[in-house]
Parts: sequence; C-alpha cells; structure tokens
Amino acid sequence: MITTIAKVRKPNFSEKEKLLLLSEWEKRQNILRPKFSSKITSQGKHNAWQEIADSLNAQFPSVRRNVADLQKRWQNMNSKMKEETSRHRKDSLKTVQGGGPAPPDLSPLDQRLVTLVGENTPTIMGINGGFDSLGLLALPEEQPAVATARIEECIHVGGVPEPIISQQPRPNQSTTVPKEESRHE
Repeated sequence: MITTIAKVRKPNFSEKEKLLLLSEWEKRQNILRPKFSSKITSQGKHNAWQEIADSLNAQFPSVRRNVADLQKRWQNMNSKMKEETSRHRKDSLKTVQGGGPAPPDLSPLDQRLVTLVGENTPTIMGINGGFDSLGLLALPEEQPAVATARIEECIHVGGVPEPIISQQPRPNQSTTVPKEESRHE
C-alpha cells in the first residue's frame, strides 16, 4: 500500500510579514538588486535571502518561511505594485480629462515599494521619450469612415499620378464602399 503525503498550504503572508520582508530586503538591496558580477554572486544573493528568511522566522515563529517562499512573495509584491501603479496612472489620466472621481491612493505597502524601486525608473514611469498608449482615448463607435489614400491604385491626370481616395470602414462598422471607376484619357 502506497501512502501519500498531503501538501499542507501555508497561511498567506500577513501585512506585518510583508512589511518586515520589505524592510529586510531594503537592508540588503546592495546585494539583491544588482545583476551578477565578480562581486555579486549567486551564493551571495542566496545568503542574503537566507538571512531575510531567518529574520522573518525569528519574528514570526508560527509559520516557517523558506527562501523560495520569500522570493516568490517578493516577486508577487512587485508585480502587484506595478499593476496598481499602472492602474493609478491610468485612472489619474481619466480625472485630468474629466472622466470621473480621483483614483484611490496606493496602499502604504505599494507606496513604500515604489519608493524603494524608484519612482522615476522605467519600470514605474515608462521609457523617457517613449510613447504612452495610456493617454490615448478610444474613438466612439459612431465615427464616420475615414478617407484614406491607397497608393497602389493611382490614376494619371495630365501625366501626374493621383491617389484614388476611398472610404474604408472602421472596425465593427459595416459600410459598402462603391467600386471606383477607372478613368481613361
């Protein structure tokens, strides 16, 4: 008979655990943040994470957290912070353009993470001089079809090529476009 061991799920991280994780990471950010180099090794980073685990387990002995648990929680906290910051920026643009009430503030944990990661980093603010698609507004469905020039279809008037202008419907808009008649000289 084969016995199976049921994996017991650990409880969720409490806010106090998350804040301690953030505080301990901040103390060791000079080791954990940079990429690997001759001074920053994989073993050095693992040792820093182990120190954080030891600190957390000493402070909260009821739940034993290992390095993998802490690294995953750190990754999840950063992802959530980036999502919330992006949503906050997007909602802030709506308010500037008259689209509703002011967005709620970021949580204290997210605010601290933004400060730690750096408010002006590309991760948070985007690339300097880059295109921010959040600022674009969607056009209403009732917009008329746009006149566009199709370069591949030109007619010659007096020896000079002229583009044929045709109506092209927007997506989700069905419009029958009359076929252009060719002119001969």
